[in-house]
Amino acid sequence: MSASTPKTLCTSGQQSIQDICHPLSAEESVRTPSPDVGNTTGSIGEKDLSLPNGTPVDTSSPASSSSLLNRLQLDDDLDGETRDLFVTVDDPKKHVSTMETYITYRVSTKTTRVEFDLPEYSVRRRYQDFDWLRIKLEETQPTHLIPPLPEKFVMKGVVDRFSEEFVETRRKALDKFLKRVADHPVLSFNEHFKVFLSAKDLNAYKKQGLALLTKDKFD
Repeated sequence: MSASTPKTLCTSGQQSIQDICHPLSAEESVRTPSPDVGNTTGSIGEKDLSLPNGTPVDTSSPASSSSLLNRLQLDDDLDGETRDLFVTVDDPKKHVSTMETYITYRVSTKTTRVEFDLPEYSVRRRYQDFDWLRIKLEETQPTHLIPPLPEKFVMKGVVDRFSEEFVETRRKALDKFLKRVADHPVLSFNEHFKVFLSAKDLNAYKKQGLALLTKDKFD
C-alpha cells in the first residue's frame, strides 16, 4: 500500500493561515477596514462595524473628563443635601489640676434630626469620653464594626502626649472616628452617641446610664 500524500495547510479554494482573521486582531481591522467594505467614503463612526464573530463594535466616543467631573460634583452635592448630621472635633485645650493634667477637645454638632432638641451643640470631651463611647457602641451594636480610636497609652520619655504635634495627630484621629460614626446608618442613631454629642454633663450620664434619659417618662 502506497503512503498517502501529506495534506497541506492551504489547498485550492481555501484561505491560507496567514489570511485567517483572529478575533484579537479585530481592533486593527476596525482601524483599517478592507477595501471591499461598502461606503468607504463615510467615516468609521457612521458605519455599523462588527467583529468577525458577529459582535457589534461600539464606536461611540467616551465621556469627556469635564462631564465626569461635573457628574462627580453633582453626586457630592446630592450627598451633602441628604446628610443630616455633621460633627467636627477641634480646639484642643490643656487642663491642669492638682490631681491630673489632660486635654479636652471641642465637639461641634449640626443636625436636623428630630431626635435632637437643638439644631446645634458644642461640648468638650476628653479622650476617655471617646473611649467610653466606643465601648458602649460595641456593647449595644455587637453586629456592627465600630471604627477604631487612636492608641490611648504612649511611652513616657519617647512621646510627649502634651506636645502640639501629638495633640493635633490625636485630634485628627478623634475627628475621623466621630465622622465615621455619624455617617453610619445604624451607629449614628445610637442613644449613647446622641448623649455624647449633646449632654453638658456626660459624667452624670455615665453614672446613671439610660435611666437619666427615661426618668421623665416615669415621673
